[in-house]
Amino acid sequence: MNGPIVSELKSGVLRIALKDPERRNAISLEMLEALAEALQAAEQTPDARVVLLHAHGAAFSAGMDLKRVDLGDAEVAERFAARLASVYRNLQRIPLPVLCAVDGPAMGGAVGLVLAADLIFAGPSARFALSETKIGLVPALVSVVARRRLTVGKLKALAVSGTTVDASEAYRLGMVDFLAEQSALREAEDFARKLLRENSGEAITRTKRFLSGSEPADLDQELDRAQVEFRAAAASASARAGLAAFREKRPLNWGEPNEVGM
Repeated sequence: MNGPIVSELKSGVLRIALKDPERRNAISLEMLEALAEALQAAEQTPDARVVLLHAHGAAFSAGMDLKRVDLGDAEVAERFAARLASVYRNLQRIPLPVLCAVDGPAMGGAVGLVLAADLIFAGPSARFALSETKIGLVPALVSVVARRRLTVGKLKALAVSGTTVDASEAYRLGMVDFLAEQSALREAEDFARKLLRENSGEAITRTKRFLSGSEPADLDQELDRAQVEFRAAAASASARAGLAAFREKRPLNWGEPNEVGM
């Protein structure tokens, strides 16, 4: 598969990689559409028994591609929110076990891609941040996924502050399951092979479906509500000010009301 997502199946492990390293794997509509197609194809690939999500380059993902996703266009904001919600939903509901290897920063909406996985591996260079409030947005969609891993208190602290945490802190908070000494991808691959040797694929699928069975309705409702909040935040004065500062590469002091047009 060409484009910002590449897939490779080897010995039952389907590796799905974000591949736009020049843009630090920033999430565009094109990337989300390609990722959705890759996940759909994974479900229809008989030999695929484990999905391993990872990324090429120094960053897992810089988050939303603010240069190519024009949130000032309501239609674009709506499409992006709907596609991101769909990818989060598919990652959580795909019957195959999903492993995620994080080497480098994962920011904003990319944190949701990570946290939607069943097992998460973080390398020494991994960093995580719900950075939306720094540019006047709301981490609504990613919070739906994060809420299934973090306590409300821990999620609020990360979402409100936009604080960046390293791999060790992410492990302490429960955001990741395994700390890799060197390469998260290498350790995730080793674990995937071990998983295939030691566990029944049918039993894993049934287990995942059973554990997810009590929440599908809630997940849909929460993602629908989050899309509404995402679109409202994208149309706000704060977002206009924050995104303009981002595009112009200038600092913005949120403590000065005139700077945000409020």
